[in-house]
Amino acid sequence: MDHPLKCDPLDHESRGLLTDAHIKSHIYQSSRWTTRTNITTLTILNVILFGLSVSMLGTTWYYRSSFIKNADLRRTSIYSPVYDLIDLGLHEVQVNGTLYPQEQPSIARQMPNPVADSVWEDYERVRPLRLTKSQLIRMGKDPSQVSQYKDENWGFGDDAYVGDLDVFHQLHCLNTLRQYAYADYYNLTKLDASNDNSLTAVHVNHCVDILLQEIQCSGNVGFITSGWIENMRYPQPDMSINRKCIEFDRIIAWRDDHTVDMKKYEKFMIKP
Repeated sequence: MDHPLKCDPLDHESRGLLTDAHIKSHIYQSSRWTTRTNITTLTILNVILFGLSVSMLGTTWYYRSSFIKNADLRRTSIYSPVYDLIDLGLHEVQVNGTLYPQEQPSIARQMPNPVADSVWEDYERVRPLRLTKSQLIRMGKDPSQVSQYKDENWGFGDDAYVGDLDVFHQLHCLNTLRQYAYADYYNLTKLDASNDNSLTAVHVNHCVDILLQEIQCSGNVGFITSGWIENMRYPQPDMSINRKCIEFDRIIAWRDDHTVDMKKYEKFMIKP
């Protein structure tokens, strides 16, 4: 005869105790796993933040270091190999903003004359320079779209590309506007506002646009203050503001020292 199984009340209690123990063990292990995960996550985040901090400090040091040429200029400018080659001598100056010229005015304040014109012409003269492929790429240019100096003609190797400094194009544009302001003196055809397709109008408007973009890009936010002047009813502006400027003569000297032979340029740099 089969006998019904008897359950010892202690067995139920034992099972209950085991079950509780298992649950507590599982909770404990889960808690440990969660803790380890949190610690790992925090460690990774700390490492990332530390790396970013070191990178930012390194970048700040790089641009502020006295061992880096033109550190302040680099922070606000697109890459140019010139920054690696010459110290542009950034310094504070006061702009000459007076209405009437001084005894020895700059060439920009002089009426047309041969001496001033020779300086303007030197600014404008094309002075091609050499660039490398890596420099072009850092400037955001496509090397395949830039003319090369062929090694058989120049002896520069196979990594020499044609370039010129933008500032001299800007000076060319400024001089163009100056000359058209004195069109009769320079024997230039005066602009006809009704003919905006003429080459003259296209050229002049191109120059106006280039200079406008330059001014908007640099966006000088220095303040022109105003003060009282005798016999003037309203406050008058003082346009002699303080600025930080480079030593422009250093750019001219570097350009002149590194320009290629123009006779060879005219001979060899003809489109194939």
